[in-house]
Amino acid sequence: MIAAQRGPAAAGNRPSSPGIRRRPPALPAALLAWAALLWAALGWAWSPPADAAVDVALVINGSPVRADVPPRIISGRTLVPIRIVSENLGARVDWDPADRSVAIQRGQRRVHLTVGEPEAYIDQQAVTLDVPPVILDGRTMVPLRFVGEALGAHVDWDEASRTVTVMPRQHMLTGVSVHPDPDRGRVRLHLSGAVDVRVTAVEGRDGGARIFVDLPGTEALLARPEFPVGLAGVARGRVEPHPNDEGTLRVILELEQPMPYQVSSSGDGREVVLEFPYQVTGIHHARESGVHQVFIETNGPVEPQVSTLPDPPRIVVDLPGTTAGPRLSSRVDVGRGVIQRIRAAQHDRDVVRVVLDLTEAAGYSVQAMPGGVLVTVRGAGGQEDPQEPAQSPARPLAGRTIIVDAGHGGKDPGASSASGIYEKHIVLDLARRTAQVLEEAGARVVMIRSDDRFIDLYERAAMANSAGGDAFISIHANAYQNASLQGTETYYHVTDPQGKRLAELLHREMLKALGLPDRRLDSADFVVLRETRMPAALVEAAYITNPAGERLLTSAEGREAVAQAILRALIAFFN
Repeated sequence: MIAAQRGPAAAGNRPSSPGIRRRPPALPAALLAWAALLWAALGWAWSPPADAAVDVALVINGSPVRADVPPRIISGRTLVPIRIVSENLGARVDWDPADRSVAIQRGQRRVHLTVGEPEAYIDQQAVTLDVPPVILDGRTMVPLRFVGEALGAHVDWDEASRTVTVMPRQHMLTGVSVHPDPDRGRVRLHLSGAVDVRVTAVEGRDGGARIFVDLPGTEALLARPEFPVGLAGVARGRVEPHPNDEGTLRVILELEQPMPYQVSSSGDGREVVLEFPYQVTGIHHARESGVHQVFIETNGPVEPQVSTLPDPPRIVVDLPGTTAGPRLSSRVDVGRGVIQRIRAAQHDRDVVRVVLDLTEAAGYSVQAMPGGVLVTVRGAGGQEDPQEPAQSPARPLAGRTIIVDAGHGGKDPGASSASGIYEKHIVLDLARRTAQVLEEAGARVVMIRSDDRFIDLYERAAMANSAGGDAFISIHANAYQNASLQGTETYYHVTDPQGKRLAELLHREMLKALGLPDRRLDSADFVVLRETRMPAALVEAAYITNPAGERLLTSAEGREAVAQAILRALIAFFN
């Protein structure tokens, strides 16, 4: 089960209570006036009783706003209808009646609250509210100051006029997103309005480079000042105040080396796009039982264009939107079997051409993959090289690196079952068994944790990226207060189409293997899904709070079923 990292899904898996107090009987107006005068005479500030409608004026984004349900003051906090403040700040509001929860999205900032729950989430980070949301007169009421400031606005109170003013900052950097598009990599800066952007590039002494994007009059509305990129030679980025220009925000992109780039803005100025061509970083050749595999390594997804030439026979692979990396070899001599040599060069300004020189016409196949292009070549007429022995049965995951992430660990126990078994121990057993069956299928397995230790979510993603995995699987167990709830849930990140396909296959195989109800297959903004640079999926195999789910997850048969389901999903994904 995901705890603080999970944000909305975690809140959705907890029961909620209305948290509505009975309204006290109305007092005569004369009595209220007398009480107010008495309190003023004693030098005390008066506040209305809890859950009382109050005469408070709302001014949002410079315009007076009148709510159909008046504000309430509860425990000293002003609560207003959620849609009033959110939609007047340009945020989207989604209400989930099943969970009695509300999700608010403004730019890349996401706020999640649940009726009756004091714990809220801002970009998956848990915070505690003084007063939880409540439902009054059919409207979801939320603490005004918390929601306004969480969405990047200034909230001010004027006692003389009894007016709450909510004003968005002049300009906001609301998010940074990374898009591995097929033609080139794109880094998008999401802004609350048009900004006079200044972009410069500086080469470093270590061979790297940095791009500075200066945004005058802008503040950052980001969960963290650093963000990974890991695309097209851009390693990472961060935001910080400009060192010499007060009020200017600087976005810094760290490049592995100087490279060309383009900058553009959307028509409304609310998006700045930096485009980077992908690089061909290496060529790797392997041969087993007469079958040649040539892996053309790139630092982003590409769509190859393949052709053949006769006399002498050649396979030509053009990679649009790419440039040759500094360590790319222009020639790889093979000299055995059907491939004689492999050549690579910059064919056009943004096209790298790779040529396979053959000894004779041969059958081949080409497959685009997350980290490059795989060319498989067999001997004449699609057969094996005549001088090689017959091909042996291949292990289905040979050559693949799979990252297996056992959720939680150490000081983070995760959920617990009725019998007191922690999620962190269950998923570690599942991860170990999964690693074993994947290795038996030929995969190289990297486990994020192989013992009971705590690892930060961003560190997990960094470990996976450093290992250069072909796929990332995060294993969890679910929990709910109602022990009758059971089923399987699987998640992917909305920006990762290959991750979605992996999650679909994983969800299908889990349902077949475990025979549990289909709880959901959905996108989620989990750190380990968003920050990993490979197809990634997270599975909540079963509910450990359900007796049948606990028995399944703690039995040898159940763990084997989970591991085999993950194996089948990965084989299907790569084939």
